[in-house]
Amino acid sequence: MKKLLILLFLFFSIQVMADYKRGIENYQLILQGTKQINDLSQEELMEVIYVQQVLNKSSSSDDEEEELENACDDALSKCKRYCVADDCYYACKKGHSYCLDESNADDGCYEFKRRCERYCETPNCIDSCYQGKRSCY
Repeated sequence: MKKLLILLFLFFSIQVMADYKRGIENYQLILQGTKQINDLSQEELMEVIYVQQVLNKSSSSDDEEEELENACDDALSKCKRYCVADDCYYACKKGHSYCLDESNADDGCYEFKRRCERYCETPNCIDSCYQGKRSCY
């Protein structure tokens, strides 16, 4: 029974990979203009749509990562700008570091302020962290 399940799993895995490969090939041919969408069977069309969805997800993930990085960098820049002397540079950098560890800009900005304030020793530093978070959005 176990062997049968393993064989079925392997068969379906190989089939899915073959379909995915065919989907990629058809997708590329459509982009090159060699093939038209109307030339595809229903199954091939579904494979091409799946490939397109996978590509869209990866590009939106890159966009979110860039948005997070920009937000964290803006927060660090503004935080440092509001620092008087050197009393909070370390806190700003710590906030920036934790900001970059998050998965999206909203969570990153929240973590920036929270972690930045944790390393503050003066009221000016806390205000700098707040200003950094405000520029994060």
